[in-house]
Amino acid sequence: MKEIIVVMMTMVLLDNIVLAKALGACPLIKLSASAGRSAAVGLAVTFAMIGASLLTWPIDRYWVSPFDLEYFRIFLFIPLIFLAGYLVTAVLKKAAPSYWESMGCTGHLISANCAVAGIAFINIDQGLTYFEAVYSALGAGLGFTGAMVIFAGMKYKIDNANNIPEAFRGIPAYIMALAILSMVFIGVSQAASAFIS
Repeated sequence: MKEIIVVMMTMVLLDNIVLAKALGACPLIKLSASAGRSAAVGLAVTFAMIGASLLTWPIDRYWVSPFDLEYFRIFLFIPLIFLAGYLVTAVLKKAAPSYWESMGCTGHLISANCAVAGIAFINIDQGLTYFEAVYSALGAGLGFTGAMVIFAGMKYKIDNANNIPEAFRGIPAYIMALAILSMVFIGVSQAASAFIS
């Protein structure tokens, strides 16, 4: 149990999929500055990450690795990862239409998110067990959701600032703010790693 908590907290705080690994930043930049909508998309991406880990780990463990087919891994995983994202969007449309409408038309931000693909490959590269991979995906999703909400607040401040030059408004300012946030996050995670060890 302790190992699972360590894996989750590492993915949330130290190895954040967006801020430390630079995967899945497109929803942060494309979505509006609404914290509620960002949290909704973040939770949907979390479910897609868990689904992708549930689908890809057994295939790698029982089919790809035993037969030395690692070169074939990407051709198998990408359709499965897209399927996981598609299933999450389909279930949300059917089961929780009001939740789906609160997110807006963001199905492509879930099913084609590189953070969902990244966590499947990261879990396998780190040699995690099945349950550790699922909890790692949960931690990565929660870290993704936290980054989405934090960045929604930053985007709100950027959009309402009067002292930003016209040519720098919008996406250039968002990318610069995301880079600064990533540097701060990596610095804090490095300090935490040094303190722990």
